[in-house]
Amino acid sequence: MKSFLITVLAVMLFALPGTAQDQIGIKGGVNLSNYAGDVMDNKIKLGIHLGAFVNFNIVDQLYIQPELLYSLQGAHLESSISNLDYNEHLHYINVPILARYFLTENISVHAGPYVGVKIGGKAKGTYYGTEIDRNIDDHRMLKGFDFGLACGVAYQLVNRVNIGARIQFGVMDIAEMPDFTGGGDGIEPEYNYGKLNNRVIQIYAAIPLKN
Repeated sequence: MKSFLITVLAVMLFALPGTAQDQIGIKGGVNLSNYAGDVMDNKIKLGIHLGAFVNFNIVDQLYIQPELLYSLQGAHLESSISNLDYNEHLHYINVPILARYFLTENISVHAGPYVGVKIGGKAKGTYYGTEIDRNIDDHRMLKGFDFGLACGVAYQLVNRVNIGARIQFGVMDIAEMPDFTGGGDGIEPEYNYGKLNNRVIQIYAAIPLKN
């Protein structure tokens, strides 16, 4: 199902009429990710994102910019009281659909929704004093999909290369309700049962392949 959805999203992104495409390119950069919601002892974790984008000029300074991105997200959880010091690495394929507007010749702002598909993940580090390195689905119950809003700003350099920053707010609760009859791995409620939302700050460079 996930593979099918990713394929559909990719086709939607790049199978639009070629005559309408103003710019096609690749982009990538750094993620500063964390969780919001009913979670404790969570801190920012470093990750990456990379992928492709297409610009469609609508009118004057207004563009529509779909993107197809791999994004390494999650959070770092640390507590000396609970003896926690580990990372939750979440691998997503994200598809933002952004409206981009140029305030000046070089400065643009953008905003719009995104949908994400979780394709895997790891929990790795020291968990209640025990070294762990296991699949995220064996550690925490998470949904396979994410949805939210993104907004940011970019500066256009020579040859239409852009550098920018973006904030990504997940509005969908990605935590699954646990199966209390299934046993589990002894995770305390505040680490498994609460509401979770993805939060990501992205700093990136976007390089056009076609102008």
